[in-house]
Amino acid sequence: RHPKMRAMVVAPKRVTEAQSGAVVVAHAFCFIDGALALWWVCGDNTEALFLGGVGWGRKAPSRVFNWHPLLQIVAFICLTQGILAYRTWPFFKQINKLIHFFWQSAAVVCICIALKAVWRYTNLKHTTNLYSLHSWIGVAVVTLLFAQYVLAFLVFMYPTLTAKNRKFFLPLHISLGLGVYLSFTMNCIVGLVNKTTSQYCGYN
Repeated sequence: RHPKMRAMVVAPKRVTEAQSGAVVVAHAFCFIDGALALWWVCGDNTEALFLGGVGWGRKAPSRVFNWHPLLQIVAFICLTQGILAYRTWPFFKQINKLIHFFWQSAAVVCICIALKAVWRYTNLKHTTNLYSLHSWIGVAVVTLLFAQYVLAFLVFMYPTLTAKNRKFFLPLHISLGLGVYLSFTMNCIVGLVNKTTSQYCGYN
């Protein structure tokens, strides 16, 4: 039987009750995270520390920047959904792999636009690029993420390696992916702290 046909008929992994509960909680947090980010970024009351919406024009650089936190949070949600794909959907391996690839691709697109937005913002404001710890950590994490994405595409999506080689690479893909995900999460938190601090958000 052709390898692709065998992959289509491999039954999905069984999920324990604890795993099912954790998946539900993770999805719930993704929804809450996205809703709060949208509310924060698009809220008009800047005196209450909302960001005032998004835009791309030269007259409102701050609205250009606002794409950055919004899309990075959306990318974080997409990465989470990609990781959970094999545990969430009761489909066969090949279908779940496509779902996983879709969410990872969506995350990459969001990250690219978010980086373009912050670069455009600094150019419009005539300020320095890559001056903060958040920026340099972000460059390192995004470089690893893109390398992981391209390598995984060549190994798992593009039929260049044998099944034995793909099986050998899988633990590395999982470990590196988890490391990138945790680093991305950490840097998102650092970025949010930087942004709220710049808005003078804190205790009196």
